[in-house]
Parts: sequence; C-alpha cells; structure tokens
Amino acid sequence: MTYENTHLWAADAVKAQITIDALRELINSNIDYYYFGAVFPDTFSYSQDKKISDISEQVVLDCLKKPLPETTLTQARSAKPRRMLGFQ
Repeated sequence: MTYENTHLWAADAVKAQITIDALRELINSNIDYYYFGAVFPDTFSYSQDKKISDISEQVVLDCLKKPLPETTLTQARSAKPRRMLGFQ
C-alpha cells in the first residue's frame, strides 16, 4: 500500500493534466476536499480488523466499476466554488 504523500502526488499530477478551466477552478477552489478524496479510500486499510481493512479495497473497486455521470462536467462548469474547510 502506498503512503498518503503518494496519493497526494498522484492527485497533483492528475490535476495538472486537467484542461477544462471550469473543472480546474472547481478543484482549486475546493482543494481540501480534492486531497481528502485522494487519501480517504485507504484510511480503512490501517485497521487491524480484517473486516474493516477490506472496506478500502471494496470502496476502490466499487468506484472503478462506475462510470462518471454525464452531467459531471456540466455541473463542474456551472458550480460556484465553495470554501468550507480551511486547510490552507
């Protein structure tokens, strides 16, 4: 399993490749949520209880099976940036 900094590095690498201005601005305006989403699926894997640690694998597998809704980019283009957590 990779460490959190690897997830954050990958999230930054993906973010750097985004060419849709509205989507990039939405991510930049909510960067704390973006980074949280990059590390959250692995949080369960640190448990010593196998049932709990298996949740991480299931979360990732479930996400990979589902395509993004077609409305995702439309929502990103029309969304107003929000700042709710102050991690910066």
